This record gives sequence, C-alpha cells and structure tokens, in this order.
Amino acid sequence: MQMVKPNLGSFLRLDDCRRFNERQRRNRMETTNIKAIKNLATQFRKAIERCDLKNLPVTFDAFPLGSCGDTCILLGKWLEQNGYEDFDYVVGEREERSHAWLEKNGIIVDITADQFDDKLPTVIVSHDHSWHSQFIEDERYPVADEWNVPDNLTQFEEMYNYIIRFVEEIE
Repeated sequence: MQMVKPNLGSFLRLDDCRRFNERQRRNRMETTNIKAIKNLATQFRKAIERCDLKNLPVTFDAFPLGSCGDTCILLGKWLEQNGYEDFDYVVGEREERSHAWLEKNGIIVDITADQFDDKLPTVIVSHDHSWHSQFIEDERYPVADEWNVPDNLTQFEEMYNYIIRFVEEIE
C-alpha cells in the first residue's frame, strides 16, 4: 500500500476560505451592531430633544452646546442597558474647546458633535475618526466608572430616568 502525501496547498486554501468567511461574518455582525447602536443613539438624542430642558441640569440649557460630557455618561448607560457595554468616555480639546464622545473597538458614538460649526450630523456612529482626531485626547476611561462615583449617582439617575421617559421606538 502506497502512502499518499496530503496536498498542503489545498489545506491552506481551505484555511484561507475559513478565515475569509469568518472576516465576512464579523463584518456583517459589526455592520448590524453599528446600525443597532445608531438606532439607540438616535432614540436617546431625540428623547433629550423632547425633554423640557428646564428639568435637566444647567449643562443642558443650550443642548447640544456644552452638554457633551453629561450626555455621554447618560448615553453610555442607555447603550449598556440595551446590550452594548464597555464604551470609553473620551475627552479631547481643539482650539481651546473641549468635547466628549464614546468609543469602543474603534467605533465612535457622538450625539453632540453638531454643537460645533462643522456641519456635522446630530448622531455619529462610525469608524471614521477624521473629525474626532482633530481633538487632542485629554482623558479616556470606561464610561461606567462615572456611575460608580457616589456624588454623581443620584443626579445621573434622576437625569437618566427623566430622559428615558421620552424614548420612542425608531422604525
């Protein structure tokens, strides 16, 4: 009986196919996640817009202007409660103005970027860092950490519970 050597080239091609299929699956899943995160971010942005801003802290008086920090903390909770955890709270500075947004695995989530004069959409959920990279990053830490500060907890819970009353489903 003669031994047949395996054709290693066919194994490599099969392995390449498996890797390609796995990349395709991850890309489809990531696209789905980006769409779902964008829907959640849009819901939250619209909920804030529906609120009587007088019932929120002074940082929301001119929403979205000047409210990016608190908004990120609240949006981070909304995303977490809807299955999208572990976002980082990122703060950067550009031309002596600070800005905050959320980021995870290269995906930026920003619902207050339109406070700047750069003609940006009201909701950004994207891998595109071109605008945000203009900011010099000052801080980055898990947004969930803000909910572990006892001094913040009551105020953030009250704001969050008020805002989510205005959330409506996105079709």
